[in-house]
Amino acid sequence: MNKQIPNSEKYDLYRLVHSLNAQELRGVRSYLRKGKRKSDVLIKLFGKVKKQSNYDEERLKLELKLNKDQLSICSKSG
Repeated sequence: MNKQIPNSEKYDLYRLVHSLNAQELRGVRSYLRKGKRKSDVLIKLFGKVKKQSNYDEERLKLELKLNKDQLSICSKSG
């Protein structure tokens, strides 16, 4: 069953990750590695989102074993 992704802000990362080609993804990962400590969580998040064929936030939370602080970092913009 092919689920349609709702048009919502919480799906923006999914759409972004899936719109990037391999070179662009490498560039994003490289940029995140140069950043602050929170980048480790974001790099893992990018990888897990890229592997999903349908956005599944609950599965991401379980696979990444995010705590409340890490989840808030991932959901903040800028």
